[in-house]
Amino acid sequence: MAVNKDLVLGFVFYKDDKTFALLEMPEGHPVGCKKNGFGGKIEEGETPRDAFKREAFEEVNLAMYAEDINFIGSAEVSSDYFGTVTLHVGIYDVEQFRPSLHGGEFKCKPEWVAIEDFPWDDLPEGNREWLERPLWDYAYGSDPEKTFRAQGEEG
Repeated sequence: MAVNKDLVLGFVFYKDDKTFALLEMPEGHPVGCKKNGFGGKIEEGETPRDAFKREAFEEVNLAMYAEDINFIGSAEVSSDYFGTVTLHVGIYDVEQFRPSLHGGEFKCKPEWVAIEDFPWDDLPEGNREWLERPLWDYAYGSDPEKTFRAQGEEG
């Protein structure tokens, strides 16, 4: 039976060297990938921003202010496990140092990766098609929301 709850997917971005934190997924995780950002289901009564903040703390022990989360877009996604849901993608910037990002559900240190070196084959299937350009734009100062919207338009 599918979960059928909307989701958040979060990335931590280190501005100094333009790298994103990728986490090694736990063995047997239902998403079926080796690496990803953090995230999960939006619980009843939560906003995507609330869920992003909660998931960051639960999975990687990162506390943040909700207003510091930059949402870059939403997409409808389908899988056997999740059903057809809306996935809200957000990025949290860090400027002075890379946080350790461990101690929560994911007991591993992140791999800090430049967008040019993303291991797309290790992320959930199909992510490259809709996520690569918005992350690239975010890292290099373009408007990722515009890119996210344009990828879903016909024409």
